[in-house]
Amino acid sequence: MEPQTNKGVIVGIIVIIVLAIAAGIYYSWPKTQAQQTETLVPTPQQQIIDSAEKSLLVHHRYQNGEHIYNGVVEVPTPCHQVKAEAFVEHTFPEHASIALTTVQPRTGSGCAQVVTEKTFSVRYRASETTAGENISITLDGKPVLFLTGEKD
Repeated sequence: MEPQTNKGVIVGIIVIIVLAIAAGIYYSWPKTQAQQTETLVPTPQQQIIDSAEKSLLVHHRYQNGEHIYNGVVEVPTPCHQVKAEAFVEHTFPEHASIALTTVQPRTGSGCAQVVTEKTFSVRYRASETTAGENISITLDGKPVLFLTGEKD
């Protein structure tokens, strides 16, 4: 009867070893896409595009190392002006920010309350790739999206 008891112990040990090897393989195996949970943090540009309430059609040229944007913005009166400023962050890749601001006329000036289109132009020196997704635009502090076309 002793030989069968030894066989049972040996079989039990082999089963435990096989289970241990199988568990090691299972837990060390690379996880599939379905098992991995990855949190994507949107880049600032993605957040701006997602939250942009307005888009502006602009003409874009790149000439002699300079980006030139020309476009039109609607303002509440003909007396309002549009101020355009560009800032370039010298990172890799370069990133540019354009701030468009509507400037109200001085109080007391008689101005008709008629929505008017005002043109703007903004320029900045940067590499050719500092456009498209490497640019963020705001109008009066709110994100806008530039829809660009090449000027004839």
